[in-house]
Amino acid sequence: MPESLVPPSKRTTKDKEFMKAKKLLIKEKLIQMKDELDRYRQRTNTQIIVTVPITTVAFTAGFTMPGGLHQDGELKGMVILLKKKAFIAFMVCDALALLLSTSSLFLYFIASMYEDPHSVSKLNDASTVLNIVSVIAMMLTFMAGTYVVVSHSRALAFTVIAISCFFFLLVVIEGRWGYLTSYLIAARRKNKEIYSGFDAIFDITDQNYDDVLSLSVRKHNPDAVTTILAEDPAYKSAEKLETGLTYKINQIIIKSYEASKNIGHADQTALHTAIIKRDEESVFRLLRQDDEIVSKADSEYWTPLHYAAYYDFYSILEATHIGYKPQEYLSANQIWWVPTPLHVAAKEGYTCTLIKLMELLPADLYVAADSITHQNILHLAVLSSKKEMIVHVIKKCPEEHIDKMLNQQDVNGDTPLHLLIRDGCFVPELIKHKEIDRMVKNGQYWTSFDMLYFKDQIIADQVKIKKALDDFQADQHPKIIWQYFRFWRGSMEKKSKMLESLVPPSKRTTKDNEFKKAKKLLMKENLIQMKDELDRYRQRTNTQIIVTALITTVTFTVGFTMPGGYNQDGDLKGMVILSEKKSFIAFMVSDALALLLSTSSLFLYFIASMYEDPRSVSKLNDASTVLNIVSVIAMMLTFITGTYVVLSHSRALAYTVIVISCFFFLLVVIGLLIKWRYDRKQEMMHEV
Repeated sequence: MPESLVPPSKRTTKDKEFMKAKKLLIKEKLIQMKDELDRYRQRTNTQIIVTVPITTVAFTAGFTMPGGLHQDGELKGMVILLKKKAFIAFMVCDALALLLSTSSLFLYFIASMYEDPHSVSKLNDASTVLNIVSVIAMMLTFMAGTYVVVSHSRALAFTVIAISCFFFLLVVIEGRWGYLTSYLIAARRKNKEIYSGFDAIFDITDQNYDDVLSLSVRKHNPDAVTTILAEDPAYKSAEKLETGLTYKINQIIIKSYEASKNIGHADQTALHTAIIKRDEESVFRLLRQDDEIVSKADSEYWTPLHYAAYYDFYSILEATHIGYKPQEYLSANQIWWVPTPLHVAAKEGYTCTLIKLMELLPADLYVAADSITHQNILHLAVLSSKKEMIVHVIKKCPEEHIDKMLNQQDVNGDTPLHLLIRDGCFVPELIKHKEIDRMVKNGQYWTSFDMLYFKDQIIADQVKIKKALDDFQADQHPKIIWQYFRFWRGSMEKKSKMLESLVPPSKRTTKDNEFKKAKKLLMKENLIQMKDELDRYRQRTNTQIIVTALITTVTFTVGFTMPGGYNQDGDLKGMVILSEKKSFIAFMVSDALALLLSTSSLFLYFIASMYEDPRSVSKLNDASTVLNIVSVIAMMLTFITGTYVVLSHSRALAYTVIVISCFFFLLVVIGLLIKWRYDRKQEMMHEV
């Protein structure tokens, strides 16, 4: 073997570095393997809870023979309905369900002894397939078992079969269209931070550690200050607001508010003054006394509606918008450079006021460009970095005007998207809007994509914007992707028709490197957040699965434990005795519904355990929860009808049982109302 010419000292030094690097690599791999194993085992625990009740009911059904046993004769102790084809199907399906579910449990057990994620993954995949097929076999067992004992009543038999078949429809839908089932349930994703009660609203702070009172003072909003001081337990007292510390604080706020917001225009009317002082009573009194005062402007051609927009006086907008015609606002803007009330509200950052004005004023004003800056209200909303305002402006704008609003260029040639990307304000509704022209160039010949490189540092949410733009490009047609690639990377062909970027290559390269580092950190944070969300969902799911498994077990078993028993002789030997009673029909339908809903819920929980996306898991869990609640109600109806059918000759006892059972429905209503109020309170906290 030829000798190496590498100096021994150099080799030794580098080998030591290699050893350290290998140790770090091995350590990282071990950590990664541990995380994968934990994830697989969390999923396995959920799936085992689903598998156990299937094994239990399949095993029990094998000895709870539908139709009963012969009580005398040579066949004493033997199954009565043995020769019926439906009974043979029942036994075969039950044996299959038991085989598959037991095999699945065994594989889960074997997987628990492995430490290799790859092996655990393969065993889990095999167990998952067996589990799904065992659920199907269990439902077929129930259908065959109920049919064999009520086959003499075809209407009832086919009703039970039809109800049960909806489960197979669910399996097909989930297998073919993924999350469609969860979208059928009108459930919202409740991915909000949980606070400890209503009083905690007043202690919530923003990124600058300002609470709601501090923000109200800083924004000079006396109405908000009054409300907070009245409701916050820290300031609440039995005294009226007009007395004591609360009144003094509020007067200081009002005076500082008036001083800071005084626009200094001459020729103000009494109505202008009342609006400045936020005196609602005086405003409406003046409007009643003089119909023409609402149309009088000051020396700068500002109408009362301008003042209402400037001072965020929401309650008088509807009363003051009737003074001027929309064309007069446009003329004043073009001739005297007067901003429209919409521009005033957008510039000041008043989202609610702007939305109300958009409802009151015609759509022509939405896209009106300021005569000086050439900016529309969407430009101003973007400059204020108010994400909620931007989204609402886009939603409120009619389709015939949306193209103009989105692609309007200001005096510098910037569209709203140019400004949004430059300032790092991440609003997917604007960035991904189908009417956006992303290739428009501003006065510096920069496209909206180029604005990522306007500043050397990463600003605000530019990393999220960069990721969204990259994803958007990846979703486009291959030809367009190639064009974008040439646009971003530069073309080697000098005669290319593609618009070339004027961003200096060195500047782009430097910032792209920063973007790569920041994207890695962002992805890491997102993964941690996703893991926390998944853990929370799965902890909740495990509790719910136990409830669902119990319902599935009892409803499946009840399907063969017929109230009233079976005929022991005659042509209907082995058939249900009380099958003609209406209450028995209600019993069978309720039981089939309860089994369908609970099994479907178990199936969705099982499917959810295989996803790693919290949004998908949340949707499936919401659907499962709804099915679970309805299945509990159906189970109680099954109990009520089942007991009534055998106690109907003793009305007093039958009605007593029914009344006692009905208290459960009252509990359901109360529980749902409490949950609804809780969700409303959480939404209010989230908005604050």
